[in-house]
Amino acid sequence: MRALSLLIVTVIHLGILVGANKSRPYELLIFRNRNNSDCTFATLKSVQEYRGLAAYGHLGTKELNDAGERLRFVQQYRDEAWSQLLQLCGPEDSWDFPVLTDTAPISVPTPAEQDVLAVPELARGFFPLEFELEPLVKSGHSSNRVDLMFFADGYTRDERDKFIEDAYRLAMDISSNQTFYTVKPLLNFGPRSHLAQSTPFGLYRDGTELRAVYYAKPEIARAACFYFEDKCDYPILMGNDPLYGGLGGEFTVITPSLANGALVLRHELGHSIIDVGEEYDGGPDYFGVNAHHNLSEPISWAHWFTNASHTLHQHEERSVMPMQAYPWTMLNTSAPWSIRSTRQGCIRGTRALLALWAPAAGDLKGDIGEDRWHYDIHRDDPLSAGEHDVEFGDEEEFVTAPGFCGVFPTFSDMNETTYRPTNEDCLMRIVTTPNFCKVCLEGLWLALLRRVDLIDDMPASCVRKGCEWTRRIELNLVPLGQFREEPVDVKESYSILWTKDGEVLEEFTDQKTLEVADGDAAGVYTAHIRVDKAGLTKSQREYKITGSCDELN
Repeated sequence: MRALSLLIVTVIHLGILVGANKSRPYELLIFRNRNNSDCTFATLKSVQEYRGLAAYGHLGTKELNDAGERLRFVQQYRDEAWSQLLQLCGPEDSWDFPVLTDTAPISVPTPAEQDVLAVPELARGFFPLEFELEPLVKSGHSSNRVDLMFFADGYTRDERDKFIEDAYRLAMDISSNQTFYTVKPLLNFGPRSHLAQSTPFGLYRDGTELRAVYYAKPEIARAACFYFEDKCDYPILMGNDPLYGGLGGEFTVITPSLANGALVLRHELGHSIIDVGEEYDGGPDYFGVNAHHNLSEPISWAHWFTNASHTLHQHEERSVMPMQAYPWTMLNTSAPWSIRSTRQGCIRGTRALLALWAPAAGDLKGDIGEDRWHYDIHRDDPLSAGEHDVEFGDEEEFVTAPGFCGVFPTFSDMNETTYRPTNEDCLMRIVTTPNFCKVCLEGLWLALLRRVDLIDDMPASCVRKGCEWTRRIELNLVPLGQFREEPVDVKESYSILWTKDGEVLEEFTDQKTLEVADGDAAGVYTAHIRVDKAGLTKSQREYKITGSCDELN
């Protein structure tokens, strides 16, 4: 008779990491027609942490470029999000629009034309594409980073390497030395190269104007991004065109233009990530942290005012819009383009600015070629006496000093007035400006930190020192402040405070590693992390030591 061997495995829990494995929230996106509220597309999946999530969840509404709108719900529990979907779009057996979920949907009879898909197995059936993953810039795991994903449109199989090179060049340009370089530790950049179809998203221009690039198949882009779950927070659709073009909002659309690709990407990501409108005059959309509508109400960026008296008086820099036009025309002596202001009265001034976009070779002297470029021509000589077609305010009434933050009027395409923080210090106003103003930069940090925990991990271990055991708890932090791998020219630092059973351990202040003798180790250890005083830049993690190292060894 053969003897039976019984292997007994005993696991002794010597410590418990508290709060590290909390459940992930769920994100429900509903796309619907603004005119009749009919649902047209929906996605539901678990997502990474959403900091500051209220008990009742989060709701955000965004108008899209067409007649549609997007409703975004973030709920702690899946059934709460599912209930929202049923409430707004009706019972499942009435759905005639695509619904993508990260688990198999509830099985109920549905019309044959309904597309209810599960990721990842069934989602491929929604679009005839093949994908491959090629990380570009990786700062951490996607579950605790914000991922910017490039998708190719107009690239053939033979141009795969060109797509990777184009995406890498743009990612490095905006993250290495300006614009996004301070928040680089919070970001991952990576392309998704499709191989089965060259134009899956249907990117196109409206005419020959080198300005916006639109997409004809948003449902394909939504499904493609959804397929990659945590690895696609902000999709970037890149059209294989060497000339200027882009679009922001639900998707960031760009081209790899050598002269303009990076600057367009910076500007359009501002729309997508910070969720702000324009700052330049003549646009239709002004909203978000960089837009104020009523001077009788407090201004949200008052803490950034250069002149403290602005905080009390909310002084408006004096500016008018004597004329507004967006001509797309050739400038030449045989057929000049002109416009005349109908504004009455006179504003004295000493400076004028002419902004030009040159769209073709030979329009202006230079080597830009056929691509578009921005030229600002300043005139500092005073205006002569008499009648003028254009009149400007002077320096005393309108501060133009770089870095000055105040209240500057902006005029929409309907000549309605909103207010912005700076004159020309933000790339949301002038696309050739390499940086955000302080107000938009603050908005960028807060938008990213809502999705990222400052503590990546908190491992604990037993360490033998001589004849004694020592308990070690370490903090793996997002590399900011004094722990940055690449230094930046901004002042920031982590504040780290350790407590044991609520009592502060002063000797470990601002230290990433805590070590205590094993015999005295039992208790609850808490690491309190802060970069500054804002709520989204705080983090906390606990570890409870419940046994000794000898029990494990």
